[in-house]
Amino acid sequence: MFGNYVVYLVRKILCLSCGLCFFQEEINAFMYNFDFSQTFRSGLVQGDKLVIYPILEWLLKRIPDLKKRAYLARFLVKVDVPPEIMAEDPIPDLYAQV
Repeated sequence: MFGNYVVYLVRKILCLSCGLCFFQEEINAFMYNFDFSQTFRSGLVQGDKLVIYPILEWLLKRIPDLKKRAYLARFLVKVDVPPEIMAEDPIPDLYAQV
């Protein structure tokens, strides 16, 4: 499952038609530290080995940890609660705790 995600992520990185926002959000979810400067972005879009290889190396070295993070991310997303449910008494306090 995670291997398929890595392939999907690599394809998205190399796809010139997709935006860099997708990449930035996804790689931030994995807590990869990078400088999203103009040089980095242009190297990413052009498929520069000096930009792509360190990212792939970082991803591949941390597969077990990133698998866990990818699995847990589904459950740690903040849920939008409709206003009519937020009006009930204990719900706002419980939502604030999350």
